[in-house]
Amino acid sequence: SCVLLFLSVPGDPTVPQRALAGQSTKIAKRSFLISAVLTILFGIGLVIIGAGAVVLLPNLVTDYGTAEAAFPVFIMKIFPVGIAGLGIAALLAAIMSTISAMLLVGTTHLVYDAGRSLFPKLTDKTLNKALPIAILIVGIGVTIAAMQITSLAGAMYFIFSLCGSAFLFPMLFTLYWKKASKWGITTGIASGGFLTIIMYAVGWMGPGGDPVYLGMIVSLFCCVVISLIVPGGRVDTSEMLSGGADANAAAKIEEKAE
Repeated sequence: SCVLLFLSVPGDPTVPQRALAGQSTKIAKRSFLISAVLTILFGIGLVIIGAGAVVLLPNLVTDYGTAEAAFPVFIMKIFPVGIAGLGIAALLAAIMSTISAMLLVGTTHLVYDAGRSLFPKLTDKTLNKALPIAILIVGIGVTIAAMQITSLAGAMYFIFSLCGSAFLFPMLFTLYWKKASKWGITTGIASGGFLTIIMYAVGWMGPGGDPVYLGMIVSLFCCVVISLIVPGGRVDTSEMLSGGADANAAAKIEEKAE
């Protein structure tokens, strides 16, 4: 699970959103690496919590039916009454906040970053109108998917596998490989994500016991081959990072003038 957590770093909307908010490509690359290190530390923390639950709550699965209850049960059983209540409240607040933030940030990236990368002529005015519609559509889809989830761990494994397969190499190539084209990156995202979904649907986990490994190989292949076959069309990340604010300000001035 720690490996999957690390591989899913590029797909977590909060990580690229913060890394790519830098004023230059150099800062974005550095932020991205720092985010990866923090994710490793977070994974180590999860392992410590799980190991502690195994020792202090040996009958966890027998009593509660699943090991997924380790953290909340640990809080309720080990912490004092008042602290335990605050801990459960904080846990629920963190879950709700994370879900809403990921929905908003992920949809914003989908509309503005993916939309502008594939269709550079789109104006801010058009994208602003499309954003609420995209949030509504994605929100409905996420709600329907959440209602079908019976195992939180199973859902997390699927998300980690999907993010690692679809976004790891496309994000790295976008930041570090100058020959990467927008169609190569897009094909890499689509191929890795689609393959992972198909493998989960048919129940074949592939080499290593998880679709992420085969998905990453396919995504890597598509990123490189399609970028070499269909070069160009890449959005300059340094220009986006340094000139994004000026471009938005200019667009607002033009909109007011109209």
